[in-house]
Amino acid sequence: MREDLQRPIVVAFDSRYARAARAMLHSLAAVRNGQTTTVIALAGDLTPEQARTITSAATSAGLDFEIRDMTGTCLGLPFDSHGSPAVYYRLHIAEALPEYSSAVYVDADTLFLRDPAELLTLDLGPYPLAAVQDVCVPTLGTPGCLPGLPLAEAERALPYFNSGLLVIDLDRWRRREIGPAALRFATTSAQHVRFWDQDALNHVVRGQWHRLDRRWNVFPLEDIWQAEDFPYYGEEHVPRSRLGRLASEAYLIHFVTRHKPWTDTFPAGRLRDLWWSYDGATVR
Repeated sequence: MREDLQRPIVVAFDSRYARAARAMLHSLAAVRNGQTTTVIALAGDLTPEQARTITSAATSAGLDFEIRDMTGTCLGLPFDSHGSPAVYYRLHIAEALPEYSSAVYVDADTLFLRDPAELLTLDLGPYPLAAVQDVCVPTLGTPGCLPGLPLAEAERALPYFNSGLLVIDLDRWRRREIGPAALRFATTSAQHVRFWDQDALNHVVRGQWHRLDRRWNVFPLEDIWQAEDFPYYGEEHVPRSRLGRLASEAYLIHFVTRHKPWTDTFPAGRLRDLWWSYDGATVR
């Protein structure tokens, strides 16, 4: 691996999320404010126009951007109506970036509100990845995740991370074959997969990961709950009364669930307006 290469920021998407990725890239360029930033897109099934548009948007915003084609990979894996095979592209990150020893991965349905400079140099210690503990699914034993998978009591208490933002030591990832193991689990144990690649990764990593500040992956739950109510299992980690404050202090907003700010079901307000301000934004 070339140690002189800057840790890149990697995003994965297909044609359904190309627009979301463009907005995320505009937000990244805004917080980086002209600093050299390498971005690699693991993208599949883009139209030529989508590829041209997102490349032009990223380069015009000052990002060093390239697309690595993932078309045809991850077919046949489980996902639901607001997902696609692209949710599994990140599991191929080590093979897709052979020249790199580490990377920062981020989902397309996010917005950067803070310069991720600290993530670009973060020391992971002995761990293969760093992430934020999922506020809705805080442990492997939380109802709903890894459905039906037999877990010992100690395993049920292990922390569960959200895979929307990952800092990855690609060398350790490769040595431990984390991507292939997660793909194998999602393929052969689909009945135990609810949250797609995220369940598969947590199954493989089993709590052996570095915890990031919660502000690096914040869900707009107060907005989402206006569209759809669902149980909240994170009370002992972040009391429901503090979720609004957490969203106001976020370094990265992650628009989880099917209620996205570009859909009619996401409520009007600060975060919807913020996303739309980056949708097709010019250089800031």
